[in-house]
Amino acid sequence: MDTTAVGKQEAYQSSSDFDFDSDEYDSDPEVTLESIQKSKTIVFSIRANYTNWAPREAFRELVQNWRDGIIKSFQLAERDFCVIREEKTSGRGTEIVYKVLRTDHDDEKEWLGYIRFTTKGGNNAGTVDLTNRAATLQPRHLDLGGTTKAGDSHQAGAHGEGLKLALLVLMRGRQNHSVRCRSGGFNWRFNFTTRGRLVCRLHRMSSQAIHKGEDQARRLSERTLLPFAAKPAGDVQFVIGETHKGRDEWGNSLRRSGVTRQEFDEWIKAALFLCDNVGDGAAIVSTEYGDLLTDPRLRGKIYLKGLLLGESTPTRSASITNRPLKFGYNFAHGRTNRERQSVAGAGEEAEAILAIWGRVLAAKPDMAAELSEMLNNPTPPTYADVMGAETSMGLEMATVLRDYLTGHPFSRKWYYSGDDKAKNPRLDHIIQGLGYEGAELTKVCWTILRRHSLLRTAEEEEQHRFTAAPLIANVDAGSTFATSVRHLLSACGYACPKTKGMAFRFVQAGQLHLDLFYSEAEKTFRVHDRWLSARGAVNELGLPENLPEADIVFHTVKRLFSDGLEQLPVDAFRAVEVNDARTTEWRRRLEISLSEQRLLSYLRLFGPSLDVVLDSGGLLVAWGWWPDARCDLDTVVKIQCHKASRCGHLRSKLLTADDAHTDNLACITPGDQNACRVYRANYRREQEARIDDLVDGEEYFVVLLTPEDPDSFVGISSIIRWTSPAPRSQGPNDLTAPKRITVEPEGFSSPQLHMPLPDFSSDSDISPEEGIDLTSGLALSPSAGSSLGSESNTGDISTMPEQEPANAESRPVASNPRPTSFMLGPRLDALDIFKVDRKRWYEARSNDDMRAVIGILSGEKILPEESRKRRRLDED
Repeated sequence: MDTTAVGKQEAYQSSSDFDFDSDEYDSDPEVTLESIQKSKTIVFSIRANYTNWAPREAFRELVQNWRDGIIKSFQLAERDFCVIREEKTSGRGTEIVYKVLRTDHDDEKEWLGYIRFTTKGGNNAGTVDLTNRAATLQPRHLDLGGTTKAGDSHQAGAHGEGLKLALLVLMRGRQNHSVRCRSGGFNWRFNFTTRGRLVCRLHRMSSQAIHKGEDQARRLSERTLLPFAAKPAGDVQFVIGETHKGRDEWGNSLRRSGVTRQEFDEWIKAALFLCDNVGDGAAIVSTEYGDLLTDPRLRGKIYLKGLLLGESTPTRSASITNRPLKFGYNFAHGRTNRERQSVAGAGEEAEAILAIWGRVLAAKPDMAAELSEMLNNPTPPTYADVMGAETSMGLEMATVLRDYLTGHPFSRKWYYSGDDKAKNPRLDHIIQGLGYEGAELTKVCWTILRRHSLLRTAEEEEQHRFTAAPLIANVDAGSTFATSVRHLLSACGYACPKTKGMAFRFVQAGQLHLDLFYSEAEKTFRVHDRWLSARGAVNELGLPENLPEADIVFHTVKRLFSDGLEQLPVDAFRAVEVNDARTTEWRRRLEISLSEQRLLSYLRLFGPSLDVVLDSGGLLVAWGWWPDARCDLDTVVKIQCHKASRCGHLRSKLLTADDAHTDNLACITPGDQNACRVYRANYRREQEARIDDLVDGEEYFVVLLTPEDPDSFVGISSIIRWTSPAPRSQGPNDLTAPKRITVEPEGFSSPQLHMPLPDFSSDSDISPEEGIDLTSGLALSPSAGSSLGSESNTGDISTMPEQEPANAESRPVASNPRPTSFMLGPRLDALDIFKVDRKRWYEARSNDDMRAVIGILSGEKILPEESRKRRRLDED
C-alpha cells in the first residue's frame, strides 16, 4: 500500500475495502477527485469534542454551502435566490421540499436545488436530502483552513472548516445521524475511527452505478415533490439520517438514527429563507443592507445572509454585546467569528444594525416610534439595537427621529436631558413659559439630536425668542407706569455690584410667557413688554386689581430684578474672601434683599413717580408718598432743575444719587446764569416746592435725590414746557393776595423756588378745622374729557396741580353767598381716586346745608379759592 505524508493534521489512505479501522494512511500533498483511482480515505485529527455547536448550527453550515453553491454555480444575485416550500402528507409518510426557482425573461422556470425531508409509513424518523445542481465537492473543501469563499461577498462563510464541524456534530452524541455525499461521481461516507477521529471514505462510482443512480433519481422525482432528478456526477447531494451501521465518537459500533420531524423543524430555523410564513406582510422589512425582523418569532435573532448566527435566550442575548435585542436582524453583508455565532465584532454589528434602520426609516417613517422607544428606554441596559447610535447615527436618520418626537401627538412637548435638568434650576419655569410640557430624553437620544443641531435647549429657545423680539425704542413714550418700571429696574441694576454695567431692554415678545432673559454675550437683560402695563403686571403677579400704582410698580420691579439675578451664572456670586463659608445662593439672596430695600426706600421718599406741574408762577414739584417713611427731619432732599434742550440725555442716565452728584454734572456751575440749578430741602418739613422765573417756551425736567445715600435711587420727572400765564386782574371776589416767602440759590439771581406749608396733619401748624372755603361763588362739575376709571396711556409720569400759597394770618373771605345747589355732571360708574390730587379734597355745603366732598383731578388749574402758606427752602 502506497502511503505518503500529507501534514500534521491529515492523511489519506487508498483501499478497496470499507475497513474504517485501518491505521494505515495514504499520503498525497494535493488530492483531487481526478487523482483518485478508485477510493481514498481521509482521516482528520479533530475529535468529537472539538466544537460546542448544536445540531442546528451543523445543519446551518450544510444549508450555507448548499445556498452558496447555487448562487455561485448560476451566478445569482442574492435577491434572486427564491425558495418555495411544499409539503405532502399521506399514509406513506410525510414529504417536505424546499426548492430554488429561477425564472428567465421568457418566464421559463428552472429548478436549481432543493432540500427534502421525508419519512416512510408510520415511522416518525426519516432522512434529509440537500441537493444543488451543477456543483462539485473536492477533497480540499474538507481541509482545515481551506475555503473558496474568502473575498466573495455572496458567500456567508470564510473559515473553511464549517463542513467538517457540521459532519462531526451530526454524527456524535444523541444525534447519531449518518452522513453521506454524492458528488463528482464519488460516494463520500463519513464516520469515526476506533480512536474517535473524524474520517471520510471516497469511492469512485462506475458508469453503470452512475446510470443506475440517475434512473432511480428520475423515477423518484416523478412520484414525489422533487423538482428534478439528482445526477451523481454533476450535482452535490448530502443525505442525512440513513439507518446503517457506524461508530460513535468513542469508536464503538452502533446503528445510526434517522432524523425526526421535530429535529427537522428545529433545524430549518437556522435559515431565514426556510422559515415558514415569516416573510408575509410587515414581518420582514427588507433593505439593501439587510432585513429588519419584526415577527415575534424572529425577534432577538441575528442572521447573516439568511443564516442564523445567534438566538437570544432568557440568560443570553444573540448580540455580541450581550445587550437585549428588541428586533431581529438579517445582515446582508459582514464576516463571522470562527464559531459562526456572531459577526466579527461589536462595531461591525452596531454599524450593520444602524444601516438597516436608516433605510427602514427612509421607507417607513412611522417606524421612528419603535426607534424612539428603544433610545428612550427608561430601564437599563440599553438595547443592542441602538448601541452605536450615539456616535454613528447620521443626519437623515436623526431628522426622521426628531420629526416623530415633535409631531402629533407630541407637539406640545419640550425635550431636555437629565444633565440639563441638573444644571438649570429654571428649566421647568422656562419650559412652562415657552408654552410647553417638559419631557426628558435619555442621554443617548439627546446626544444624537444635539449632535446634529436638531433640538434646542429650553434656554436656547428662550434666548432665540427674546433675541428675535423687536426692541421697544422709547419706553418713556408709554404710561407713567412704564416709565417708573424702566427707571427703577435700571436703577436696581446699576446699584447692584453684580449687575452694574448691564442693560435692561424691553422687547415685544408676544405670547412668550417668560419675564426676561439674560444674554451673557451682550451683558443685557431682555424684558417682556407685558411688564410695561399695570394691567399686564397685575395679571402676571396675580395681584388684586384695585392696588395703588405704587404697589404694582414695587412688585413688578422686585419680581423682574429678582428673576434677573437668578439667571446670572453662579460664579458671579462666589466668595471674595477665602474664609467666607456662605453659599453662592446666600449671596444671591442678599443682593435681592438689598435691591428690594433700595426700592422701598425710594418709594417711601418719592412715591412711584415725581409730580411736576405748571403753576401760575413756575413749576410746582411735589414728593412724599408714605407719611410714616423713616426719615429724620433733617433728611436732605436735593432738587435739580435741568433744561431738556441741554440735558435731556441725563433722563436715562441718572439712576442713583451718586450719578446726580453736582461734581459729576457739568451743567451745574455756580455763577452761570444759564446753568442748571440745584436746591436743597428737608424731607419731612417740606414736601412741595415751586421753581419760578423760568424761560418762556423752554422745556425742563426735575431730578430729586437724597445725597446721603449714594446708592439711593433718584426721581426724574417728565419733560414739561414752561409757558408764562396771561396776567390776571384781581376782581372784588378774588381772595386776598397771598404773601410769598422766596429764596434765591447761591449763584442765581432770578429763578425762585417756593415751598408750600405742610399738609394738614399732626405736625401742621394750621388746624384742620380752619378749613379752606371753596363754596364762594363756586359750582363744580366733572370735566367731560376726564375719566377716573381708566388708565392713562400717554403721560410718562403722573402730575400734581399747582397750589397757590396763602398768608398764614389772612384767611380768604367769600364775598358771594353760597350757591343754592351743586352743578352735577354725568354719573361715574367707576372712580379711580388715585387720579385725584391727594391734597385737593375739600368739604362743600349748599345754602340748604347739603354736604358734599369735592376732589379736583391732578393737572387741573388752581382755583382762586384754594390757599396755603408755604415754607422757605434752604440754599444748596
